[in-house]
Amino acid sequence: MKVIEAADGLDFEFKERNDAVKFVEFIQAKFIVRQKQSKQLISHNPTTNVANYKYSYSLELPPICKDDLIFIPPKL
Repeated sequence: MKVIEAADGLDFEFKERNDAVKFVEFIQAKFIVRQKQSKQLISHNPTTNVANYKYSYSLELPPICKDDLIFIPPKL
């Protein structure tokens, strides 16, 4: 796993897709987020019918300042 600081956030890199999905689910359980998913074909072998994909998950958290009033519903 690698963490890279970007201009408008952080990029987390995982070796396994399952680890990334667990991380996304953890963040979604703790914060209100807007999520986008994408899948990009890296390589394809038509002989063996094996495809290699790169998955990307984008999570956007709302900006919160120290003087903001935040209401979180009891169910959340």
